[in-house]
Amino acid sequence: MEKLKRKEVYEEYKDKVLVAERRILHALDFCFNVDHAYKHVLLTVKKSVSANPEIAQVAWNFVNDSLRTLLSLQHEPLKIAVTVVHLASKFLKITIEGDGSAPLVEGSEDISNRILDLYSKTGLPAGSCQMSSASMSEGTTTKSAAAA
Repeated sequence: MEKLKRKEVYEEYKDKVLVAERRILHALDFCFNVDHAYKHVLLTVKKSVSANPEIAQVAWNFVNDSLRTLLSLQHEPLKIAVTVVHLASKFLKITIEGDGSAPLVEGSEDISNRILDLYSKTGLPAGSCQMSSASMSEGTTTKSAAAA
């Protein structure tokens, strides 16, 4: 008798899961193609005046780490790329073209905060870098000025 009851409960949960999956598929319009920000990071760095490979590497690491969130599903890859390049330049204290205190693209503040929250919540280092929120809040300077 108990075995029959467990099977009924199992069947009920199975049906609920299948209905939920169907709803998700319809909400996504059965589209599973996700364009990631990697190529946009490289293009954004190449277009900047200071096409610095260090910025590209740190920005790439930010994109890698952002995949632990839903950002790639919620924002366009170009927005993510521009934001992570901006974060990388602030982290490395290198000024790049278009770098400033104003948001670079709509939603960049949300993207930045969600990526930085990932590090503060998990203790995860930023890619190959040891990043803290304090180092990101400092002003940016040029690399040559920082070295002097």
